[in-house]
Amino acid sequence: MKYLNEIVEIESQINQIKNKRFELRKLNDKKVKDILDSYFNYFKKVEFVVGNESAIVYLKDDEGKLKEIFSLYFDERYQQVDNKLRISYYSSSTNNEFELTRLIMLGNAAEIIKDRGESILKDIFEARKSNLERETELFSLQLICENQIRDYQKENTAALKIQIELDLRSEEGITFNIPQTISLKRTYSPKIDKIRITEVKGKTCTVAIEMGGGSYKTTESRVNIEDLIDQIRYYVK
Repeated sequence: MKYLNEIVEIESQINQIKNKRFELRKLNDKKVKDILDSYFNYFKKVEFVVGNESAIVYLKDDEGKLKEIFSLYFDERYQQVDNKLRISYYSSSTNNEFELTRLIMLGNAAEIIKDRGESILKDIFEARKSNLERETELFSLQLICENQIRDYQKENTAALKIQIELDLRSEEGITFNIPQTISLKRTYSPKIDKIRITEVKGKTCTVAIEMGGGSYKTTESRVNIEDLIDQIRYYVK
């Protein structure tokens, strides 16, 4: 296959880019966690788990297991005019100690958001800004690399299809190491040992085929050439 070394090298570059983007996201998540801790979690009673543009807040329940109490959303990437720090929470009718504590903390969080939501969003945006810009640059570079691989693959596919057609038109045709099922017509898909094109008419052709280890030979007309080549290329990669 042509461009094999180039594709391998570009794939390696893509993996490096993905790793860098992942590390930038982790770093940004850590920055946001530190900001949220400073506003909401001074006494370290809850655990913030940050991911991209949201944070889930956990509190230990009566059994000592971490349980979600509410979520925060910060969409500062889009810089909307009415951008606000948003809170999401579930409702409950129980009155156990955990739920009562959750409601108290939820009320405290709502008060903080009401009074300082804009400042929190501003701090988050400033903390994430440089890394987000760098991640955007890396993502653009990743797309360029992926497009280059697709271009190479298209060229390889085109070259392979040309070679298959040349082989099919030759006197030797194409012989499969293992008999392969080829759809020659909608209702006819024989298991073929050998196949070659004997005549071409427009987009269709007549093929000579051998089956059963060469014990049975026949021909089939009006076979779509493009479909035939597309099927065969999966067996001769």
